[in-house]
This record gives sequence, structure tokens and C-alpha cells, in this order.
Amino acid sequence: MRKVYDQEQKRIQEMQKLYVSHKNKKFNYKIEDFDIIGGNWQHKDWKVWMKGDPNRDYSKTKSIVLKYIDECKKPYGQRDLSQFHLCSY
Repeated sequence: MRKVYDQEQKRIQEMQKLYVSHKNKKFNYKIEDFDIIGGNWQHKDWKVWMKGDPNRDYSKTKSIVLKYIDECKKPYGQRDLSQFHLCSY
């Protein structure tokens, strides 16, 4: 007899393969990969900007970027990216 899957089960099954292959992926960013302009920052490949220091202090924004880099070196389930926010213009 043939199994019948609903759409949600089918999607979960397809996504599980992607999750397993990406769950331990770590990003190897360097500070040189990021642009810091006017207190905000972004990766050179991104189209969005992230909030940096509200006083536009370069060194404080740089420390925020370094925290982001450290978080991205951790496996997916252990990252805490809640402290990083998109910048809205």
C-alpha cells in the first residue's frame, strides 16, 4: 500500500535534508568582509544594513561586528543573533 503525505509532511521531509546539511555550517567571516559607515555596518555581499553604535562611534560599531563574527563561528543551534538588528531608513 502506498503512503499518502499531506503537504506539510512533504515539506518537512524535504526541509529536513537541508537542515541536516546546514546545521553545523559555520561562517568564517573576517572584519575586512564588512563595511562600517556612519555607525551602521553590512557585509559586502549583503543588500541590507545592520544597526551599529547610535553615536556613530567606529570602534564601538567595530566591536559589534566582531561579536557578530564570533556568533557566526558557532553551530546554528548555538548562535544568539538576537542582539543584532536591521537598520531602517
